[in-house]
Amino acid sequence: MTEWRGTLAGEALGDRLTLLAGVLAELGVTRVVLEVPNERAAHLAARESDLPGLLDAALVRAGRVSLTASERALRLEVTTHSLTWRTTDAEAAALLRRPTLFG
Repeated sequence: MTEWRGTLAGEALGDRLTLLAGVLAELGVTRVVLEVPNERAAHLAARESDLPGLLDAALVRAGRVSLTASERALRLEVTTHSLTWRTTDAEAAALLRRPTLFG
């Protein structure tokens, strides 16, 4: 099974988090699991929650978080400085790598 990896670009943290929420919506992701160090995992409805706001608040508390979208075999690691991803879902990888996504 092929695994793709990459980094989600964006000038500012808020831009990256908003872009991530848009990517998840475009992929049809409905549920995500937010993991924050030293906290219980939060199971969230991706389209019904303020995902960028929740991620930003978690990053303020912990400095790094993980987000999993099992529907798309997608795992993201987010810090205040970077957002990296890995997936075995070819469609998700293609979208996350699409140059026009960042321009």
